[in-house]
Amino acid sequence: MVLAIETSVEEGSIALVQPDGVVRELSFTAGREPSKHLWLPLQDMMRDVEGLSAVVVGTGPGSYNGSRVGIASGQGIALVKGCPLVGVCSFEAVRAEQDRSLAVGDARRGSYSLQWLAGQRLQGAVRLVDAESFASELADLDGERIDLFTFENVERFPVEPRLQERIRQAKPEAGLLGLAYWNRPEHERRALAAAPTEPFYLREAHITKGKKKPIF
Repeated sequence: MVLAIETSVEEGSIALVQPDGVVRELSFTAGREPSKHLWLPLQDMMRDVEGLSAVVVGTGPGSYNGSRVGIASGQGIALVKGCPLVGVCSFEAVRAEQDRSLAVGDARRGSYSLQWLAGQRLQGAVRLVDAESFASELADLDGERIDLFTFENVERFPVEPRLQERIRQAKPEAGLLGLAYWNRPEHERRALAAAPTEPFYLREAHITKGKKKPIF
């Protein structure tokens, strides 16, 4: 059994998941303070749990604070339980409505993200495009059986209203996150466990250097 933690969006969730399905799942409002609202449901979930095969955390993209809180919490539990910590992109924890999906997002600073999935698995790397290319690529998909989803408000996207209507606002679920882990072959699970668990960033962090000179 694995513990799955998903806190990259405002409605967080945790779940206990076995290879054949979700044993138990709890949802809660993480809001802007996931570190405050995670502990009670987590305590409830872990009350009678003894051993774990792994702790699986949703790495986003989404809330910068939320993703990091989930990873930090998972690190602590994995240390106590003596099991690996595994990061899985939160896009894979969305309930798919078609065989092929396209996750879209606002990457800020005039750019937008496109991430393809097939069978709820990431396909290739995330791409960043400008507003014109974003609108053009979505227009080219008009009429195709592709599930377009986002974690954000669809009004953020610079596309025609008819295309906005095709984009559904989705949320990742901890139960699906755990199943995304179990549905991988064993060698992939081992590789995930051996890799560093880091947030899924759409782009490198933008750092503004201070103008004042250091005083020492």
